Amino acid sequence: QLSFQDCPQLSDPGLAALSHGLPPGLHELQLSFQHCPQLSDPGLAALAQRLPASLQQLQLGFQDCQQLSDSGLAALAHGLPTVLQQLQLSFQDCPQLSDPGLAALSHGLPPGLHELQLSFQHCPQLSDPGLAALAQRLPASLQQLQLGFQDCQQLSDSGLAALAHGLPTVLQQLQLSFQDC
Repeated sequence: QLSFQDCPQLSDPGLAALSHGLPPGLHELQLSFQHCPQLSDPGLAALAQRLPASLQQLQLGFQDCQQLSDSGLAALAHGLPTVLQQLQLSFQDCPQLSDPGLAALSHGLPPGLHELQLSFQHCPQLSDPGLAALAQRLPASLQQLQLGFQDCQQLSDSGLAALAHGLPTVLQQLQLSFQDC
């Protein structure tokens, strides 16, 4: 578990260097990059490319990394290991993230995922099509789902209806937060 909270000098080359040092047999990885204003899509792409194939639990926090965009989410989705069972991602206060990025992330969710926690609070461009794309791609094996879309004011009834329609039948725990939408 590594935390780089409030590291204004940390940038994409540093994240790439860290990524190259990840052990190939790693099973669990927790990284927090809260308020690292220089991190952007190339850094996230470098990390995604180097995620160990053996990884079963992944927790990434990129809160308030305002340069991250949809292409970074797409790169992360492409690099998610297929054996991943638990995934926790926080992209709160990342204003460039929008529906195409959420859709790309949804396409990359591993089929055997059991636990999924996503936080996109204060991402003002996210709307119903992004939530619908996520709902369509929720893995059938998913047992625990926690979604945070607080202050995503473009979400409406149709997005929630799509989410309700896409919930896996084996789901045992559901926690949704849509405050201030």
